[in-house]
Amino acid sequence: MDKLIKEERAYLINMLKKIKKSGCNVLLIQKSILRDAVTTESLAILAKLKIAVIKDIERDEIDFLCRSLGCKPVSDVDAFTEDKLGYAELCEESLIQECKVVQITGVRHAVGTGAAGNAPSGAANSGTPVGARGGTVSILAMGSNQLVLDETERSLHDALCVVRCLVKKRHAKGEINAGINVRKGLISNILEEDVVQPLLVSTSAIELATETVALLLKVDDYHMTR
Repeated sequence: MDKLIKEERAYLINMLKKIKKSGCNVLLIQKSILRDAVTTESLAILAKLKIAVIKDIERDEIDFLCRSLGCKPVSDVDAFTEDKLGYAELCEESLIQECKVVQITGVRHAVGTGAAGNAPSGAANSGTPVGARGGTVSILAMGSNQLVLDETERSLHDALCVVRCLVKKRHAKGEINAGINVRKGLISNILEEDVVQPLLVSTSAIELATETVALLLKVDDYHMTR
């Protein structure tokens, strides 16, 4: 049993050192539906390596976080490299109205990129500014009860729907290239703004497909069942 524990610890340390080698100092981990995504021992090792951990992130938030932080989801630690990292000036936990909130500020995207198997983890590197600032803004809604929060969310949703309807009206008038210009705060011809498709959309699809194939190639045998 002692030998097994030692081997498990050695494997864990080797895996976490690969993450450290990439330059990551803030690790975002997706919530697992089967078991805890991290163990107490792994958190202790990460703390010694000076890597902060934000865990239990919902699966439907991964895509938003990747696009906001400029990082890429990683499903295999062997694919955990520096080019997958996002960059921010500061990542801190704040106490707002007795609620713990993780704030990531000064987000920067690499120049030339657009918006960012189980994809359990993403990565961020705080303190290494690269490229232009990201444009994501988070709205923290607070209320006395759930009813107030739900109404606030509906109001925000209605406002976004109004903007979407304005774009659809432009499309109905034949302006098929009309889109929301978030930099100027108006609706304009997105082709004239040189917006076709973010490069990261295509590169992420290719890289995720490659990671999936690499993972399948590691399987020694297949058993067909019905």
